[in-house]
Amino acid sequence: MDFRQKPIFHKLKSSGWDYIKWYADSTKLVPGCTNPLILAAQQCPNMDVIKLKVAVLLMIPLIDFSNKTFDFSSLHSMIETVEQNRDGFLKEVFHEYRSFSNFDIYDSKTTSFSVKLGCYENDGMFMLINASSGLSSDLS
Repeated sequence: MDFRQKPIFHKLKSSGWDYIKWYADSTKLVPGCTNPLILAAQQCPNMDVIKLKVAVLLMIPLIDFSNKTFDFSSLHSMIETVEQNRDGFLKEVFHEYRSFSNFDIYDSKTTSFSVKLGCYENDGMFMLINASSGLSSDLS
């Protein structure tokens, strides 16, 4: 586990995420994305059913946002690609939760999907920012 992963895993676990998978090389999952990404999931009670929340966290050093040459167009394309590959990410998580038969990829009552930016600094500071390309008004 690299020096960034441990505090990030701890913060995600303490926030209720019970499935966390770190991809150091995300180029196969998201073409053009050279930063790591995290696939995370958690089960949440939602009225009379348990809802599975799934998030893809695109990991970006916080310092990159203050860089005047940061390529926001490329970031938008990565977010859009993740949204377009929603089913693939959900299917990967569903293998971990196969004992729960009430989760359905296409049912927003039992499953939600989101893209987040995981902004981090080397000192362990970490925050999540919701992200959307505008591709779909409702990915949940």
